[in-house]
Amino acid sequence: MLGDRQEAWLFDQLARSTIRWNLIGQQVLLMNLLREREGSSERLTGMDTWSGYMHSRRRLLDHIDKHRPGNVVTVSGDAHLHFAGDLIQDNGDGRVISAEFSATSITSGADGTGDENPRVKSALAGNPELKAITDKRGYLLCEVGRDLWHADLKILDKVTEPDGILTSYARFGVEHGRPGIIRL
Repeated sequence: MLGDRQEAWLFDQLARSTIRWNLIGQQVLLMNLLREREGSSERLTGMDTWSGYMHSRRRLLDHIDKHRPGNVVTVSGDAHLHFAGDLIQDNGDGRVISAEFSATSITSGADGTGDENPRVKSALAGNPELKAITDKRGYLLCEVGRDLWHADLKILDKVTEPDGILTSYARFGVEHGRPGIIRL
């Protein structure tokens, strides 16, 4: 997923960091979400996310676990859905290593279908680390404090018409020093 120089830079920055919170802002989902193939019980993973590059994903999560447990939050996008969940190692003991929030699109996908979308239902099945997902348009609002990283998944009821109603779909927090997310 990253070139050798990019990965070395990121790992070095995380290992040497002395700041209270570290943010990894990126384009694609780091969570390893499996979904069922339509009409089958076969479980699939996305090939255009970190799940398509499991060796790189494992190295990154191992590095975060070793050097920055409890102070790294990943924010991503480009999935046209809101996601919020814990980052766990796929070949580990299921222990939470970090947290991730992924912002939905602002207008791509029209108004979205909400929670009735088959992709949403498939993602929720068998992915206990996924705490929220919806196919609605909106944005992610983060407020970072000394001890709590607050994330608010904002959605609009409609983007195809003027004056859509803005609401909070879900609100989460990450407590400093404690990997993973909590519902607020």
